[in-house]
Amino acid sequence: MKRIAILGLGGVGGYFGGLLAKAYQKSEEIEIIFIARGETQNAIAENGLKIITDDTETIVFPNLVSNNPDEIGKLDYLICATKTYDIEESLTSLKNCITKETTILPLYNGVDAQERIQKIFPENEVLQGCVYIISMIFSPGTIRKIGFYEKLFFGSKTASFSKLEELQNIL
Repeated sequence: MKRIAILGLGGVGGYFGGLLAKAYQKSEEIEIIFIARGETQNAIAENGLKIITDDTETIVFPNLVSNNPDEIGKLDYLICATKTYDIEESLTSLKNCITKETTILPLYNGVDAQERIQKIFPENEVLQGCVYIISMIFSPGTIRKIGFYEKLFFGSKTASFSKLEELQNIL
């Protein structure tokens, strides 16, 4: 079972995490975990994550929504989409969930996220990520995406081709 967590459920993490939760909701091979707290955690736990686009409205449920590392457990992939000022605090709080085999995909505004994460987890594979999308939090647990443009790119100078291919196939 591959365990994938999304940290930060705003416009980027909420949208792409929501697509993953929808795609794998009945999967026995991939588990999707939303890492959230406060109003967002409560809203998703009670009503699911709602994604509104120009012509659709979808409600998805992850396998788990939590901010408790003991509940979250060990992760194979961590997709990070908080604000960059949250990098150190949010990732340090998840140290018990991240093993040497956990691959981290940062999707932040800013150019130094990969280096900052690599300092916290020097033995992990930290990919480089880039997203093109217009989306935002409409209300806790609700993401609004505008327009048709949605692209997610990732890569690495050091990751094995098989690791990159595995993530590409999941996405």
